[in-house]
Amino acid sequence: MSLDKHSCMTRAKALLSAPTAENLRYAALELRLCMEAITYEKLRSFAERIPESVLRTWQPPQAVKALLEFEPDADRSYTLSFGAEEAYGVPPKVMQVMGTHNALPLSWLRKYYNKLGRFLHSPSPGSRQSPPPEDLAGELMKIVADLEAPLASTITGGTFGEVCTFSCARCESIVVKNAAAV
Repeated sequence: MSLDKHSCMTRAKALLSAPTAENLRYAALELRLCMEAITYEKLRSFAERIPESVLRTWQPPQAVKALLEFEPDADRSYTLSFGAEEAYGVPPKVMQVMGTHNALPLSWLRKYYNKLGRFLHSPSPGSRQSPPPEDLAGELMKIVADLEAPLASTITGGTFGEVCTFSCARCESIVVKNAAAV
């Protein structure tokens, strides 16, 4: 079984097409795995600029929160375009789009990753019961719709910001940071 973002989404949609209580629970799991795959793919694009401890963070909300300490714009979407200047400092009149990166904002990721987790556990004594299947199916379809843009991204991530490298005064290890984060 492949755990890449597209395979997880394909399986989630198939499960949602027959929305039994069991299928909805497994669809929630597949959507959560999809969020993880999107987040970890993005982390790998920053691998040379972030500490190993961030790469080992296993929950996407915590990983993105840690990433934002090193790259303040890491959870923002963008379109990358280029064009030839007619003269130095004169913006190009014609731009070519190279691609888009549709990010999962930390606030969205935290909310929905945790919400999906709630559907994957047995209710504890005294806790609310799971929502009826039709309500859960609607919630999951909203998450599917929100994940479509990040899945369609043609650029994984990375940074175009100025990078600073310096030695830690305490341990003398090399520190690599985005200048905006410094």
